Amino acid sequence: VLDREGSRVVRYVRGRAVQVAGGTEAGSGAAQLNAGPTGRIYAAKGGRLYISDTGNHRVQRWDPGAKVGITVAGGHGCGSGADQL
Repeated sequence: VLDREGSRVVRYVRGRAVQVAGGTEAGSGAAQLNAGPTGRIYAAKGGRLYISDTGNHRVQRWDPGAKVGITVAGGHGCGSGADQL
């Protein structure tokens, strides 16, 4: 579940919330998200997550158990450049 207010992704296991991506506050670091109201999440095979981190104009990949995400698209501000979203 993408917790947009908390800028994190949580998985519910037997009624208990487990944080699997993001941090304790919004930000642009590798361990942070700023998904905002339009953020989306895609769960791939094997538990890998792709998160549209819209506030940071990037797509972050989080591997199972990772403490930080990897920018796989964008990350250099809003725009039409090859490294922008």
